[in-house]
Amino acid sequence: DIAYIHFLKGTAAYGAARLDDALYNLNIADSLNYNSDSTFLKLGLLYTFGFKNYFEGERMFDTLISKEVVPETTWFGKAWCQQELNKHRGAVSSFSQVIEHNPNHTLAYYHRANNYLNLNDSIRACSDYKKAADMGLIRARQLHDLLCVKADTLTIE
Repeated sequence: DIAYIHFLKGTAAYGAARLDDALYNLNIADSLNYNSDSTFLKLGLLYTFGFKNYFEGERMFDTLISKEVVPETTWFGKAWCQQELNKHRGAVSSFSQVIEHNPNHTLAYYHRANNYLNLNDSIRACSDYKKAADMGLIRARQLHDLLCVKADTLTIE
């Protein structure tokens, strides 16, 4: 099937960091009605992490979320876009959705903490840094120790 070949070529080009080739082939696959869920997921990842086009990435992930496709991945992609667009309340909400689907998603706790910090909510940020640190994320432990130790001490007293 020609659409499938273009999908595979787009996926391979993305993996090889040939972003324009990836976009070209994935758009052809989409125009030939290849599985739209797979194509939109690849395009969402490409726009977000390849081109850093967070508006378009968020649009792709919103489409997938409305279809309830790959919830953890799509919510994480949407949250990442929102974070990069300084939509911190939305990012907190979207990272919360990731955690709802996978309570062991260390990076979701870490990034949600970063967004809480941007919203000046250090209590929730520290709680999430601690959770991510307890799950083994070293940079979360470092930030928790740097930003939250005094706050933890104050709450204990």
